[in-house]
Amino acid sequence: MVKKLTTNFRIADPAMLILAVLATVLGTFMIYDAGFPQSLRRFGTIPREFLMQALVGCIMIVVAAVVSRIDIDWWRKRASIILAASALLLMVLWVPGMTITANGATRWINLRVFSLQPSEFAKLATIIFLAAHFAARSARVEMPTKIKSWSSKMDWTIAKRLPRALPLFLIVAIAVKVEFEPDLGTASVILAVMMGMFVLGGVSKRSLATLALFGGLAVALVVMKEPYRLERILNHNSRWSKANIDDVGFQTTRSETAIAAGGLVGVGPGAGAAKHFMPAATTDYVMATVGEEFGFMGSLFVIALMAGITWRFAALSQELLAKGRLLAKEPTPDKKELARVRFAGFFLGGVACWLGVQSSVNIMMGNGFLPAIGIPLPFFSSGGSSLIVLWMSVAIGQSAAAALNPAPEEVARESSNNRRRNRRPRLSST
Repeated sequence: MVKKLTTNFRIADPAMLILAVLATVLGTFMIYDAGFPQSLRRFGTIPREFLMQALVGCIMIVVAAVVSRIDIDWWRKRASIILAASALLLMVLWVPGMTITANGATRWINLRVFSLQPSEFAKLATIIFLAAHFAARSARVEMPTKIKSWSSKMDWTIAKRLPRALPLFLIVAIAVKVEFEPDLGTASVILAVMMGMFVLGGVSKRSLATLALFGGLAVALVVMKEPYRLERILNHNSRWSKANIDDVGFQTTRSETAIAAGGLVGVGPGAGAAKHFMPAATTDYVMATVGEEFGFMGSLFVIALMAGITWRFAALSQELLAKGRLLAKEPTPDKKELARVRFAGFFLGGVACWLGVQSSVNIMMGNGFLPAIGIPLPFFSSGGSSLIVLWMSVAIGQSAAAALNPAPEEVARESSNNRRRNRRPRLSST
């Protein structure tokens, strides 16, 4: 079985795969640990989140083995379709009777057997679309799904710039839709990933500064739109006061207390107290249980694990983008191969931005540095949709890492040429 899986799985970067498997296994264990007391008290059984996480994890390893065999160029050519499909999934949340509403938010599609969270898939679609866009720009080739520009018949400058800004408008529209669920945390992650990929893509500093300014103003308006968001931010520094400790500061202060109680090595597996009463013990504040039961050393290990996964994506991205720069300097560069390599580099860089931002925010939220925002920790927080997208990213990441080698068709062509050159001439019969 192991030999068959190894054969089917394209392991272009073993370190990335090993770290992802380790994070999935440890994350599933922590979901069981953090969710067991409340699940036992309410339902008399082991946590449903644990069962779902374990089931999805096993399925996704098999799915990832298949996905990793798909050449990275397949994703580049279908980037626009993937983004459109993600947008359609988000639109389904407006269809009555097909959604699940919890805590005043409508974020899940009800598929009866399980629920699907479209905003998680929007993260991956955003990365794929922007990677294809910047790969097309850098290689000077058209996007696979051609967008006809009506600006060609216009002479004024703004019309010529609009098509270049189209990806910005599309991603912002998706982020706005996610925010209206409401889910400001995920919308912020999508926008942060977009900005990170704009930096990788070589967007000018003036444009980045303009986007940052308007983005900051937009976030401020969105925060003020919902009173509870503004209340959390304004009262964060006074969360330990008598008025706030059991109100807006409840989860943050309990998380800080749990982490402090863990000390250097923790109170031991299963012996934590915070998980007995914290509402988000298996999601946003799973690090509270990690810190309490496994101490500073356990927390440091989780941070190092997430940093290692992020580093592998970032390091491979830099290698591929460097290869792309070398290909571009050739006298007659192969534009298709250049687009393929650049797409792989931008994709890996986008995933690195996503994992780095989301992990950092969740950890800082758990130790009280940031107010409660509602951003889960990749691999460790419960969520089937999140785990699906994470393993899809790992599988596509393996395919992207394989782009450091020549494209499959080039290998086949070179092999055919070698066979032709080495073929012995036939002796003519007399």
